[in-house]
Amino acid sequence: MQAPVLKYKNVITIITTNKKLLGNTLIFISAILMALVGVFVKHLSGQIPASYITFGRFFVGFMYIYIGRKFGKIDKTENNRKNLLIFAFFGAIAATSFFLAISTDTLGRATLLNSLQPIFSAIFAMVLFKEKTPKLVWLFTGISFIGVYLVTSPDFSNINIGMVYGLIAGIVAGLAIMYMNIARQTESASATFYYFCKIGMIFTFILCLKTPMLPPASAYLYLFIMGMIGTLSQLLITYAYKYTTPTEGGIVFMSQIFFAMLLGYAIFGETLSFEGIIGAIMILLSGAFVTWLRRKPSV
Repeated sequence: MQAPVLKYKNVITIITTNKKLLGNTLIFISAILMALVGVFVKHLSGQIPASYITFGRFFVGFMYIYIGRKFGKIDKTENNRKNLLIFAFFGAIAATSFFLAISTDTLGRATLLNSLQPIFSAIFAMVLFKEKTPKLVWLFTGISFIGVYLVTSPDFSNINIGMVYGLIAGIVAGLAIMYMNIARQTESASATFYYFCKIGMIFTFILCLKTPMLPPASAYLYLFIMGMIGTLSQLLITYAYKYTTPTEGGIVFMSQIFFAMLLGYAIFGETLSFEGIIGAIMILLSGAFVTWLRRKPSV
C-alpha cells in the first residue's frame, strides 16, 4: 500500500500538471472561501450593520491592490475608465445587497438567490445588447423563476426583506457580470478588482454615514479576517481563469451554494423546506445550464 503522504503528493502532482484541473480546483477552493465569508457576515450582522461589514470587505481588498500598485507589484494600466466605473457601480450595489440578504435572511437562501446572476446576465445581454442566445436559455430562465417561487415559500407567507435583498443582489450582479465581461476585454483583472473595491468602499462609506457608530473592538478582527478571505478568494479566481474557461469556472463556482447551505445548517441551524430544496435544485441546475449554453465556441 502507498503511504498517505505519497498519495497526497501524487494528487498534488496530478492537479498542478493538468492546468485545466488546476484552474477548476482553485475555483472550487474559492467557492469554499466565499461561503466562509458568508459565515463571517452572518456572525458580524449581530454586532454591526451590513453596510459596515461590506465596507470592511471592500477596504481590505482596496488596500491590498493599492499597496501592490504603490510598490510596483501590480500593473496600474487602465484603458477604459468608463467601463470600469459602470462595472464597479453595479458590483458595489450587488455585493452590498448580498451582504444585507445574509444579515436579514438565512446564509443558504441568500447565497441561493444571489446565484441567479447568470440567469439575469443572460437576460440583460439579450435585451440590452441583442446577444444571440439559444432559445433553451428562456426555458431554464422560467425554471429558475419557478425555483425562486418555491424557495421563497409557495404561499408567500414567509417572505422577508432578506429575500428581497437576495433577489436584488442576483439581478444587479447579472448586470455587473455583463459589464465586467465588457471591461475585461480591455482591462486587467487587477484593474477591475481595484475599481470594484474602490467604488464599493465609497458607496458603503456613504451608507455607513446614515447609521454612524463605532464598531465594538471584537468586530475589527472578524472584519479583517473576512476581508482577507474574500480577497484571497478573488485572487484565486483571477489566477484560475488563466487555465480554465469562464463556462467551466462559473459552473464549478456554483458549489458555493452547497457549502453555504452546509455551513448555514452546521453553524446557524438553518434549514430549507422540501419545496425549498426542490427550488434550490431548479435554480442551481438552471444556472449551470444557462452558463453552459452561453459558452463561447472554441476557436
